[in-house]
Amino acid sequence: MLTTLAAERYDGIIDPNLAGWAGDLQSFIRDLKLVTYGLNLSENELKDKAYDIITDYASYNTYFSDPKFPREDFISDLDAKNIHNMDYQSQYLSELLNFYYCKQYKSRVDDFIINMGGRKSLKEKIIEYTRGDGVIKHMILHHFANNAADRDRIKMIYIDSIDTIETGAGVDSPIYITESLPHPSEVTIEESNALEYVFEKLIGLNEEDT
Repeated sequence: MLTTLAAERYDGIIDPNLAGWAGDLQSFIRDLKLVTYGLNLSENELKDKAYDIITDYASYNTYFSDPKFPREDFISDLDAKNIHNMDYQSQYLSELLNFYYCKQYKSRVDDFIINMGGRKSLKEKIIEYTRGDGVIKHMILHHFANNAADRDRIKMIYIDSIDTIETGAGVDSPIYITESLPHPSEVTIEESNALEYVFEKLIGLNEEDT
C-alpha cells in the first residue's frame, strides 16, 4: 500500500495505477496461465476460473507459492487510492491511516469507484490496462505472461500441442507445422477479458452500470 501511496503522491513519475490495482491485476496473468493454459476452456469457463483462483488461492498452492493478486492486495490497492484522495488534512501518515480505518474503510469500494471517476470511467481503465502491448502501460502484463511461459510444464504443454506433418521425400519435402495452442507468452483476448471480468466482479461492476 505504501508503494501505491508514494506513486499517487508523485503522479507523473510513476503511473500510480500500475503501482497499485492495475499492476497487480496485470501480474495475475501469470497465475491464470499457470492454472489454465492448455485446458481449452471456453471464455466463460476461463472467467469463472479466474475468479475462483483469486477468491480461493489456497486451493491452487500447488501451482505457485507466491500468488500475485490475493484478496489482501486487492483491498490494499483500493485503500491506497482512497487514502490519497481523502479530504482530510494532516502531514502525518499515522493520522491519515487512523482516520481512514476508523471511519471510512467500510465504504472503500464505493469510494474507490468515485475516485476512479465513476463506474464508466473505471470500466474503461480496466480495459485500457488489460489489453495491448504498450512499452510502459502493459510491461507488467507481458512480463508475467513471459514468466509463466518460462515454466517447464507450460513449455511442454505448448510443444505437445504442435502438430508436425512431413510429406514426400528429399530436401524439397514440405513440412507443415500447425499450432493448436497460442504461444504461452501471448496474452489472448480471452485472457484479457478474464482479467477484466474478475476485477469488475470483485469491485461490483456489471454490464448495466454506466
